[in-house]
Amino acid sequence: TISNTVPAHPANPTQPACTNIGFDAGSTSGWLGSWGHSMQNGVAPQPTPTYTPLFYNTTGGHHTITTPGTDVQTPIQRVCPLIPGNANSLLLGDGPNGAYGGARIEQKFSVTASNALFTYYYAAVLQNAYTINTTTGDTVLHLPQEQPYFQIDALDCAGNPIACGNLLVTGGPGIPGFTQIGNSGIFWKDWTAVMLDLTPYVGSCVTIRFTVGDCSIGAHYAYAYLDASCAPMSIVAPPNICQYQTSTLTAPVGAASYSWVQTSAPGTVLSTSNTLSVTPTTTGTFNYQCTMTSVTGCNSTLTTSVTVLPSPQITV
Repeated sequence: TISNTVPAHPANPTQPACTNIGFDAGSTSGWLGSWGHSMQNGVAPQPTPTYTPLFYNTTGGHHTITTPGTDVQTPIQRVCPLIPGNANSLLLGDGPNGAYGGARIEQKFSVTASNALFTYYYAAVLQNAYTINTTTGDTVLHLPQEQPYFQIDALDCAGNPIACGNLLVTGGPGIPGFTQIGNSGIFWKDWTAVMLDLTPYVGSCVTIRFTVGDCSIGAHYAYAYLDASCAPMSIVAPPNICQYQTSTLTAPVGAASYSWVQTSAPGTVLSTSNTLSVTPTTTGTFNYQCTMTSVTGCNSTLTTSVTVLPSPQITV
C-alpha cells in the first residue's frame, strides 16, 4: 500500500499587473506551479479525471520554459508565433509520457486599466484514450472522467469562476478544432489566441489557472504550450485622419467573432474581422463600435471616435 500526503495549497500572493505574464523573463517567476502523479478516475458525471497535486513547485519536468523549435511529434512551434518578438513560452506537462501525471500553473494578479485586456495563447496535444478488449479485440474508449484533458480556469479575487474565461478540452475521437496525426490516437491544435475582458475586475484581482492531466488509467497523455499578454482594453485607431485617406482600426485579437458598425447606422455591419478599414468622404467626427464575442459566448463592446479633417486645398 502506497499512501501520499497531499500538501496544503500554499498562499498565492497577488502579483502586480503583467508580472512575467508571458514568461518573458525566461522563468516561471510570479507563477505558482504544482504537479503530481496521482490522476484518479473522476466521479460521473465529472468531465475529467481528478488532479491531486503532490508538489507545489515548478520543475523542468512539468513546467518547461521553451525556446524556438518544433514539438517532438507535431508541427507546433515551441514558442508562440502570434506574439511579435516573442522568445519564450511554457510547456506544461511532461510531454508524450502517459504516467498518471498532472501539472498546473497559476498566477493571481491585480487588474488595472493597463491589463484589462488579458489574452492567453495555447497549443495542445491530447491522446484519445482507450483499451483493447483482450477477448474480442474491440476498442473500448475511456469514459470522459478517465480521459486526458487540458483546462483553463479564470477566477475572481474571491475564487469564484469567471464564466467567460473557462475552457476545457478532453481526449476522445474527433476533438473539435483538433487535427489527428494519421490514424493514430494523437490530436493536436496549433497556437490559438483567446481574449478575456477583465474590465469588470479593474481595482480587484483575478487568478488564471492552466491544468493538464494524463488519463487516469495510466497509458495516455496530454500536454500544452502556453503564453499570455496584457494590454488596455481598447481599439487602436488614429485620432485624426484626412478626408479620402484610408485608415485601419484594430480591435483586440482572440475573439471568436467580430461585428463593426458605425454608431449612426448600427444596422449595417462594416467588418467581421478584428480590423476595419475606413475611407471617409466627408469631414466630421465619426464613432465606430466593435462587438466581440469570445469562444465562450460572452460579448464585449468597444467604441472609438475618429475625426476626419478636410483635405488640404492647394493652389498652384
